[in-house]
Amino acid sequence: MRLRQLTLSDSSAGTRRDWAFGLKGRLATFALLATSLACWHPARAQFAEEADSDALSEEVASNSGQSVSSDGVSQSEREKVEQGILERLNRFRKEHDLGAVKSNPKLEETALDFARFMARTDKYGHTADGNRPAERAKNHGYDYCLVLENIAYRFRSTGFSSGELAEGFHTGWVESKGHRENMLDPDVTEVGHGLARSEDSGKYYAVQLFGRPKSEQIEFSVVNRSGVELEYKLGEESFTLPPRFRRSHMVCRPRALVLPTGMTDAAKPATKSFTPEGGEQFFIESADGKFSIRTETAGS
Repeated sequence: MRLRQLTLSDSSAGTRRDWAFGLKGRLATFALLATSLACWHPARAQFAEEADSDALSEEVASNSGQSVSSDGVSQSEREKVEQGILERLNRFRKEHDLGAVKSNPKLEETALDFARFMARTDKYGHTADGNRPAERAKNHGYDYCLVLENIAYRFRSTGFSSGELAEGFHTGWVESKGHRENMLDPDVTEVGHGLARSEDSGKYYAVQLFGRPKSEQIEFSVVNRSGVELEYKLGEESFTLPPRFRRSHMVCRPRALVLPTGMTDAAKPATKSFTPEGGEQFFIESADGKFSIRTETAGS
């Protein structure tokens, strides 16, 4: 088979308002910020970034320790707090019929480094170090499809036990709409946590970094064998597909694929909706003035 290949890439990034609020008392303070790196949901007032792409080609038929580290937290305390947050997170997701997320070493490194930066400088915010969350993850070798981030700090003059820190950070995020959305995102599969304490202010900084790796992106293709140019939709985006061409899509989240099924000469042909899960090829063919859709799955 001879192929003429035209690659079309689409990478979108936008900046949205960060969530921030504080709970203050005489002896304790708590502040939170959430960011969601997934531009499909503009209703979220959060930072957004996603890595989708597509490609178009013409088909030509042929046939552990106890010492206190420099960030003010012992290894054992850090492990207890981070494990406590992870366990609470996965119980929370299970309560909402969502799968558990697993720890990823590169996300853990990214989260810990950023928590240590905030503790060292007492600068607070998703871009406090001059980088976006996705940039930090990429700099630590995480090849991302999605990245979402929650951050928070806590302070009390009398200090906290490991259990109090884990419960406090988790509950604070759950009770904030933006953070809660990140925790219940159905498409993330991995997470990393980081905890550090400022020697100057005594604040504990926590980072919760969610991800979906590029290796888990959803890949599928649409092939036009109808003999006429077609239009179809993927999510909110419209595409045209010339005869004898295929377009391959790589997306980070499931999206509705709407293909034409009616008369080829109709002004508004009937359509049929699909939700690709990965590996499908959707062949659009025509006979007697009508479209038909045939689906093949890799390995079937």
